[in-house]
Amino acid sequence: MKLAAIFKDGMVLQRNTEVSIFGESTSEEMVYITIDDICVEEKVNAGKWIIKLPPHAEGGPFEMKITSDNEEVVIRDILYGEVWLNNGQSNIELELKDCQGGPEIIETANLPEIRYYHVPKLPLVNEELFEAEKDTCWNSITDKDFGDVSGIGYFYAKKLYEKLGVPIGMIDCYQGGSSITCWLEDSRLGSITSGREVQQRVKDYYSGKTEAEIAKIEDDYNALANKFDETVAEATKKNPDISMDELIDLAGYYPWPPPITPWSMFRPSGLIESMLKRIVPYTIKGIVYYQGEEDAIKNLESYQKTGKNEYYYLLLKELISQYRDLFGNKGLPFIYFQLPMFIEHRREDLRDWATIREAQQMVEDDVKGAYLSSLIDLGEYNNVHPIDKETPGNRVSDVLLEKVYDLEGYHDMKAQGINKLNDKIYINLSGTYGEVRTQKNSLIDHRNEIPEKEEADHIYGLEVRKEDGKWYVPKAHIDKETIVIEDADEIKWVRYGFFNYGKVNIYNKKGLPLRQFSIEVK
Repeated sequence: MKLAAIFKDGMVLQRNTEVSIFGESTSEEMVYITIDDICVEEKVNAGKWIIKLPPHAEGGPFEMKITSDNEEVVIRDILYGEVWLNNGQSNIELELKDCQGGPEIIETANLPEIRYYHVPKLPLVNEELFEAEKDTCWNSITDKDFGDVSGIGYFYAKKLYEKLGVPIGMIDCYQGGSSITCWLEDSRLGSITSGREVQQRVKDYYSGKTEAEIAKIEDDYNALANKFDETVAEATKKNPDISMDELIDLAGYYPWPPPITPWSMFRPSGLIESMLKRIVPYTIKGIVYYQGEEDAIKNLESYQKTGKNEYYYLLLKELISQYRDLFGNKGLPFIYFQLPMFIEHRREDLRDWATIREAQQMVEDDVKGAYLSSLIDLGEYNNVHPIDKETPGNRVSDVLLEKVYDLEGYHDMKAQGINKLNDKIYINLSGTYGEVRTQKNSLIDHRNEIPEKEEADHIYGLEVRKEDGKWYVPKAHIDKETIVIEDADEIKWVRYGFFNYGKVNIYNKKGLPLRQFSIEVK
């Protein structure tokens, strides 16, 4: 009898629902499981097996004994509470020790009932992965030894713990730089036209090449990336005050993306097998997902080619459906982040991040139980990894409290429609909580909308397109819970925050932002 690697001392089990215990056996045998007042026995066949434990209220610590015909496994210090899966790429991966305020939190926080488990980050299911899994463990927010926890995860878990009063467990299953295609099964990816195109591009790229030739491509890329790092390190050592312009002129931009080899972390349908499926179907409450950066330009290219913003939209819908199937819960809550502001220094604003934000919104509109948390007013110029992870963590916890736990929580504003009347345009908003206002934030006016002296009265981020096909920054003001655009003559389209990076500053009474929108004026 062999249990999945995630079943270790200190684990958190989902309260108040059936819990899946799973593993493998070399032959048919009886398996007995006892924990607290639960006792289950079941005959399992050779191969993979799953045994369901009946619901149990929050609490602990408990000890679980799993006995088969030939051996007994004892798992200690088990808590029942709420279990969430953290999934995606680098911004949910960013560790607390590297976040704003993280080092101070690590010195003082002591929350032993918040626990987390890291799924090993390896690209292939092989002996190296099996050995890495043996070394995994559940960790807790104690003893100044939790700097590797997801920054966003820490902040939302802490707030849930404070509001719910039950243990919180997080499963960290993420990989920086990963495309959504990495997390989709080969058959799922192939069920979508754009997914089949991705699969074919990878096959074509390496068609006719030997393994040695492919390895040479990878080695050449690694040498290029190392040269960039060395050049930047040497330049900043010589001149700590070197400007971004000088660095770019000297080193260029970081060479990304890497080549997608058959053994790459970033190959399509790889991480779903080597990471996510290693902990499926561990019983969870839901998923917190932060991804999209890696697919922004691909989404834009598809949009320009087809005229439809459907590349990421279809892939994300398929991902949610797949995860719900894998975890055996058709209504599994899926909470995800709408990308913040970002642009690299001296790069053209292609609005690819704006386009993928729009696709993310479309998924929430169409998929029940999928909830979006907007970060449109956050982000750092020239830094794809903003270090403020407390704000995103608090925002997603508000969504969880309201949408999943039916408690007091708050959500951001959305534009509900446009009315044109008496040469003015009125933008109707939902989620105002009784007030709409402008509010300062850390974004800079990268688009140079107005002179700085006029900042106090200006609504940032609005654009209108007129009959000449050009976009303009309009005069606008807030009237109670409505945005009013003046001089609406010839305006055919209105959009807000529809760029990769720029300043936006409209908020509701709870201090949550107005989401990006793009609406035709009819």
